[in-house]
Amino acid sequence: MRTQSEGNREYLPVFFALGFAILCLFWADLYPAPSQSPTQRFFSALIADGPAAVAVFAVGFLIMHLVRPYLDGDEMHTKSARAMILVYGGLIAIVALALQSIQASFVPVLLVTSAVFLFLPYLITATTSNLVWLYIGATLVSALACTFVRFNPPIGGEYPFFAFLAYAIAGVVTERLCFRSPRLFPVLFMVGVASAMAGLLTIVWSTLFAYTSANTLPSPLLRFLSPAPNTGALLNTLGNTAMGLYFVTGSFLLWRSKILRKVLQPIVAIGVSGATVYTIHICVASLMLTDLNTMSLERTDGSARPALSNHPVLTSIECLFFLVVSPVWVRIFRTGPVEYAMLRLSRMFIQDPPDILPPEIDRSISS
Repeated sequence: MRTQSEGNREYLPVFFALGFAILCLFWADLYPAPSQSPTQRFFSALIADGPAAVAVFAVGFLIMHLVRPYLDGDEMHTKSARAMILVYGGLIAIVALALQSIQASFVPVLLVTSAVFLFLPYLITATTSNLVWLYIGATLVSALACTFVRFNPPIGGEYPFFAFLAYAIAGVVTERLCFRSPRLFPVLFMVGVASAMAGLLTIVWSTLFAYTSANTLPSPLLRFLSPAPNTGALLNTLGNTAMGLYFVTGSFLLWRSKILRKVLQPIVAIGVSGATVYTIHICVASLMLTDLNTMSLERTDGSARPALSNHPVLTSIECLFFLVVSPVWVRIFRTGPVEYAMLRLSRMFIQDPPDILPPEIDRSISS
């Protein structure tokens, strides 16, 4: 029988992927608008909406991994696991709405994540074949909405909800495939890398699929296929799914190296306390960038962001701060204050819930 420490260690690669995605979100929030340089467009496309997609992909993967032991138990335990997911989704939505009064531009990531949580209790118990069909359906609905409605149901900001639901479904499916056959990790990693690179090069070199809003493309077919960030069009959704695939599976491959496990612990700690870190990021950006409230960070037309493009120093300091402080905090308290508060609040709604969300990472995380 596995010890608590051994069980917790299984989650660490996913927390690394989540922590890395959060760090990339910091850069995406404060990155300059793309220029016509292919190199600049490549990195702009890489961090446009990919980090948010990876975060939701990792959430789907992680929740499936955490609730797996409880799905094989009695019906009451399964219901408790479902209820915990719903309560967490609701609490994340409350946090997002509270923060919206401070800084609306960053909040859509939290809002769309909380909306996806509402579907996860039903996704984790569906068959793998049904999940694949649901992923295909969500992807096509997202692309059709981009084509004919000219925008996806936003659930906060311009993040397309159906596309992000597809990322969560893909995370659940990937977890099932990988832990049914661990040999699939390197295969899925290579598939993800090849697909994501093909999508990024399409954005960089194609004149039809430039880094612009899909709404500016001349025909419905091009809008349906567009890889333009934040659109939810077909290639955009598939490309972000590929990015989530290689981020998460690549994290498990990296974790095979003892040296890398030691080096990457600070990023793991950021993932473990992800809700706390991102909440602090929203508050810091709101306090430091006084002109931020008048601007939207989710622009898809490539227009200039003068108030945001001049703060790489602030972003660097913020990243370094969390890389230093998060491991110390997690080693002492095991989870972030926001996560701890959510865990305590959830116990007010559920009697004797399974202790699964979030897992209480033990002190060996930094050992």
